Amino acid sequence: MPHAVIAQDVSSVEVRAVVHAAMLSSTPVQVVSTGAAGIAGAHLELLRAPGTLAVGSVEFLRAAMLAAGVDEPAPMSYPVELKRSMGREIHQVTAGQARAGLDHWPWQPDGRGISPDLQQPQGVAPANPGDRRSAPGAFFVKPVATKLFTGFVFDPAAPAADLDEHDREQRQVFMDLPAGELVWVSPAVEFLCEWRIYVSAGAEIGRARYDADGEDDAPIPNSDEISAMINELSPVQPVALDVGVTSGGRTVLVEVNDAWAIGLYGKALTPARYTEFLFERWQKILSPAHNPAIAAGFADHPRATSPGFRAGKNSARM
Repeated sequence: MPHAVIAQDVSSVEVRAVVHAAMLSSTPVQVVSTGAAGIAGAHLELLRAPGTLAVGSVEFLRAAMLAAGVDEPAPMSYPVELKRSMGREIHQVTAGQARAGLDHWPWQPDGRGISPDLQQPQGVAPANPGDRRSAPGAFFVKPVATKLFTGFVFDPAAPAADLDEHDREQRQVFMDLPAGELVWVSPAVEFLCEWRIYVSAGAEIGRARYDADGEDDAPIPNSDEISAMINELSPVQPVALDVGVTSGGRTVLVEVNDAWAIGLYGKALTPARYTEFLFERWQKILSPAHNPAIAAGFADHPRATSPGFRAGKNSARM
C-alpha cells in the first residue's frame, strides 16, 4: 500500500475506492479540490515523495506526471505481440485520411490512402464469417495518443444529429483534430459483451463486464484465450486487457490499457487490491531508473521546472 495518497476529488468510483482503502489502512489522503491545476501547487512536495500515489482522471494524472517531471508512458492499445488475438484488421492512419471515409480505407485491395508500411500486418486473425459488421462506410476509430477521445463507430455519411450524446461529443473531438494526428481505424465489429481483465505480475487478478447495453445472457469470454493473450504479451507492469465476444462466438482483444489511470468496473477488485494495482504502476512510472528528473533530484530538469500545463476536462473512459 502507498504511504500517502493525493486524490483529485471523491466523485468517481475509482477515487472513492482508493480513499476507502487508504482510510482502512490509516494512509494519509490529500484531496486536490481545485482540479488538475491544483496538483502543481501545495501538493508538489508530497507528490514527489517516495511512496505517494496520485489517483484521478486521465487529465489529473497527466498533470501529476508533468509536475513530477516524468514522461507519460507510450500508448499500448494494440501490441504487436497480440496481433493474432485482434480478430480484425487494425491500421494506423492520420485523422485526415480517416475523415475522408470509405475511399481511403487502408484495408481495400489497392491500399489507397495509406503508406506501404501501414498495410495489414502478417498473422492477424482473419475475420470470421459469423461476425456481424456495421453498415458499409462505417468503421471504428480511436486515437493513438492515450484518451484524446473515446473510440467510436464513425460513419462519414451519417448526420451528427442521428448520434447519441456520447458519440456526438467524441465525433466532434475527432473532427477537430489536426489532419496529421494519428488514429487507429478498424472494421466495426459487433461485440455481444465486453470485459476488462486486470493483469498484474503476469497473471489475471480480476475481471468485470463493462458494456452497459449488452444482453444479460451474452456468452462469457474464453478463459483459455485470455490466458494465451497474457502469456503472449508477458507484461512487466500492471495492465488491463479489454476483450470482447463477437457475434461469431470468438473471444478477441478490444484493446490493452495501461494502468496509470485505469477505470474500476463492477467488483473486479477490492478497494485494497485496486489501490495496490494502481500503486504498482505509479511506482514504475516514477522509478529513478527510468526518469532523469527523479534520479537527479529534479534539479534543472526541463519537465520538473515547467511553468505549468493546460488543464482540461477529460471525457474519455478510463
